[in-house]
Amino acid sequence: MSLTPEQLYGTWKLISWKREIVGTGERFDSYGKSPTGFLCYTREGRISAIIVSDQRSRPADLAKLTEAEKARLYDTSMAYGGTFRIEGDRVKHTVDISWNEFLTGTTQERKVRIDGNRMTLSTDPMVSPVDGVAVTAVLTWEKLPQVG
Repeated sequence: MSLTPEQLYGTWKLISWKREIVGTGERFDSYGKSPTGFLCYTREGRISAIIVSDQRSRPADLAKLTEAEKARLYDTSMAYGGTFRIEGDRVKHTVDISWNEFLTGTTQERKVRIDGNRMTLSTDPMVSPVDGVAVTAVLTWEKLPQVG
């Protein structure tokens, strides 16, 4: 069955982000056991995503952030925005803006599975920039009710 844009429209809350090692099938939590995130698909064909780790700490003084605090905040978050299109059971995000310029201008492809109000997005195998290991990412989302 092909995916339709209507199935994606709205706001999705992140439930989990797992990293699976291709060779062993071992799964690890990316950004902790309870990361926070939102993924929004609009009828205009736009997407925005933000995810933060459950291991973030509030800096002592926003006006006096240390280099280590800045790095930690960067390392425990991700965000991007752009457009999306559907091809079969996959969604392709064309990244126009990103917290990490490496992603800006790229297309991020995800396999989509929807079951009720839950959606799973998964990547094809890729080499992790964190440790050079071949992995897949599996993100589970729950659709939020419309406000207002």
